Amino acid sequence: LVGTDLVQAVPLVASAAIMAPLGWISLRADQAVARKESEGGSFLRSLGGMATSSGTTLGEALTKIDRNSFPALKEHIGTLTLRLAARISPELCWTRFGRETGSRLLSDASRVFYDAVNLGGDPDEISALCSMFTNKTALLRAKRRVVADTFSWLTVVMHAALGMLLVIVLEIVYRFRAMIEASIEPGQAEQAMEALNIPLLSFGDSKLSFLSGMTTSMVLLLAVVNAGAIIASDGGFRPKTFFYLAILLLVSAVCFFMGPRLIDGIM
Repeated sequence: LVGTDLVQAVPLVASAAIMAPLGWISLRADQAVARKESEGGSFLRSLGGMATSSGTTLGEALTKIDRNSFPALKEHIGTLTLRLAARISPELCWTRFGRETGSRLLSDASRVFYDAVNLGGDPDEISALCSMFTNKTALLRAKRRVVADTFSWLTVVMHAALGMLLVIVLEIVYRFRAMIEASIEPGQAEQAMEALNIPLLSFGDSKLSFLSGMTTSMVLLLAVVNAGAIIASDGGFRPKTFFYLAILLLVSAVCFFMGPRLIDGIM
């Protein structure tokens, strides 16, 4: 290759391979939390209704609800039930329940629910309010994720188009200089290009090196900025940035690898 080669592509592929597992795990964890949040409102509503209808405490009501109705929260509900049955401080049990779900929304909702019931409130009425708040927030987040998914993949496509364009322009400059060098005496390329009286075509070795470094830097900077933009629009776990950054780096590697070959086919 003349302008860009595997020297740029291989490190990008290696970096993407290192970042992808962490990003994928974070993405799966974020999806799991989203499923828990979607069940959180129904769980609180069922628990409050059961406590009111049976006239029992929250701990006893937990043993009567069907945990299979909440597959994402089933394990956490079981742990909470066991801790309350072991006579551990209820306040500590509910605090741990909220934290172990990994959701700030469920942590806040469960704490408000327990505190209000502990202060003498009606469990059914309190659970209805907490459930409404949890469900509405979960639906708003789901709506944002739908919009963010479209934006995310559009960003990847736009990064691929812009990265390929930058690499192609750089490769054309290299090929143009090679054509000039092939048509004149060796060592006279810079003088010949300056004689054309077009400043943009007066590329010496130092200028070409600077242009190559600038192109590589721009593609990498765009990958980092685009990954940050995707996370800013999507929200959720910040480590998900590594997943999208790995994809963008892989796309950048494809641009560096395919750009020169595309010019080979044209020229």
